[in-house]
Amino acid sequence: MKDFFIRDSRLVLPDRIQGDVNLVVRDGVIADITADPSRCAGLPAVDGGGGFVAPSPVEVHFHGIGDYGFDQEDDAVVGKIARELSARGTACFVPGFTYREGMIGRCVREIRRSRELQDRIPGILIEGPFVSMDKLGGIRPECVRKPDLDLLKRILDLCDGMLRMMTVAPELEGIGPVIDCLLENGVIPCLGHSDCTTGQALAAARRAPMSMTHLFNAMSSISHKDPGLALLPFLHKDIYFELNADGVHVAPEVLRVCYQCLNRERMIIISDAVVSAGKAYGRYRYHGMGVVSDAHGVRYEDSNILIGSNLLVLDIAVNFAAVTGAALPEAMRMAALNPCRLLGLDGRRGSIAVGKKADLVLLDRDLHLAKSLVD
Repeated sequence: MKDFFIRDSRLVLPDRIQGDVNLVVRDGVIADITADPSRCAGLPAVDGGGGFVAPSPVEVHFHGIGDYGFDQEDDAVVGKIARELSARGTACFVPGFTYREGMIGRCVREIRRSRELQDRIPGILIEGPFVSMDKLGGIRPECVRKPDLDLLKRILDLCDGMLRMMTVAPELEGIGPVIDCLLENGVIPCLGHSDCTTGQALAAARRAPMSMTHLFNAMSSISHKDPGLALLPFLHKDIYFELNADGVHVAPEVLRVCYQCLNRERMIIISDAVVSAGKAYGRYRYHGMGVVSDAHGVRYEDSNILIGSNLLVLDIAVNFAAVTGAALPEAMRMAALNPCRLLGLDGRRGSIAVGKKADLVLLDRDLHLAKSLVD
């Protein structure tokens, strides 16, 4: 549906919840927020059922959903994933990869063939290959390389202008020129999968605006004697940082500390979802290996290493609000508007405002997804 209006709902705006208005959409764009019923004349109505209308959350760190992952040798897998995300209320997403040239090239070619996918995908994320062998997390050792400008230029060529974010470890010898090259090519360096000291992290972050890959996970920790990368957003308040609030990757007590102490305008709630996300617990295949999805997240079957979440970002944002006491507008801002600001999309996506794309979800009174309004 491109033209409609939503009635009997409360709008989740960036700073408040607003009721007693209708949301008017024309040609897929928010055209009006009005209490005047005449402004809705001639349009089909969508009944909000007394629930909430929220902006579609952005999957800014994301590897797969249901039976599909970007690792699969399928020339149509990105489109299949996009349709699965639409049904669950997500329009905009950033496909995430480790360094496997065949996988990256196949998905980039598929995106380039489709205007619809290019509208929904602002770029891709590669975790690595210039990361620490001591902080791999779910990255396989064969996907890691030493900093190498020639290799980076080959990756940039492979990505055909679609590389938007790359995770790097700031302690690696020779990483400075790599970071400079990323910035010159409009790629956001993301500090992560790193065993650096806080001093090394601060030195890197002062070079230019950056982000951080899944705060606390696969990085040197906070310590009173030997602090690492995880301390960075407590000291450098302007850096964007991802936070996985699924209840598995970061303890609830730590989520509350982050909410109370860190810059909420730079906090980005992520899912790091992989194959199995949104489906029943069970066994799946990912990168040719067995993985188990259960209440403890998604883990490699042979090593029990945590590799991602089986929840999607909408559910994770709701969980973040419940755990921390954050208001719904604030949690949705962290899941939608903040990532759009990082990616430079906030002029057209990420919040409910006249003139923005109508990427919307209907939530019931218990904050469960009632209806996706994502095409």
